[in-house]
Amino acid sequence: MSWLNWVKSAPKLVDNVFDKDKGLLSQVGQWVGHQQFTPEEQAMHDKAMGDAVRGFAVATMGENTERSKTRRGMAVKWFDMQIWLIKLQVLFFAVDKLVLAVGGDSLELSSGFAQITFSQLIWAVTSGIGLFFWGSHTMRGSKWAKDSKAA
Repeated sequence: MSWLNWVKSAPKLVDNVFDKDKGLLSQVGQWVGHQQFTPEEQAMHDKAMGDAVRGFAVATMGENTERSKTRRGMAVKWFDMQIWLIKLQVLFFAVDKLVLAVGGDSLELSSGFAQITFSQLIWAVTSGIGLFFWGSHTMRGSKWAKDSKAA
C-alpha cells in the first residue's frame, strides 16, 4: 500500500521539485547563481597555479638536455628499425610462399631474415629500451609495487 500513497503524492512531489518559483531545482539554481569568486579566492587560486607550473617546470627541466634528446632519438630510430625488420619479414614470407606456389624452389629469404628479426640481441635491446622508458610507470602501477609500499 505504501507505493500507492507515493503515487497519490506524485503531483505534490512534482511541484516541490519543479516549481519555477519555490521548487528545489529553482532554489539550487539560485544558490549556484549567487556564488562569487572573491578576490582572496582568486589570489589563492593564482598562487596555487603558479606553484604547480613552477613545480612542473622544475620536474621536467632535465628532460631537455642534449643527453635526453639523444636517448629519445636513438630509441625512436631503434623502434623504427625493428618495425621495418618485421615488415620485411612479412614481405619475404609472402615472396617465399608465392615462389613455392608457382612451382619454384624456395628462396628461404623468410627463414634467414627471421633469424635476424627475432634474434635474442634485437629483442633484448628493444626490451631494455622499453624498460628504461616505461619500466618505472609499469612498476608504479604493478601489484608488486603496491605490496612493497604496504609492507
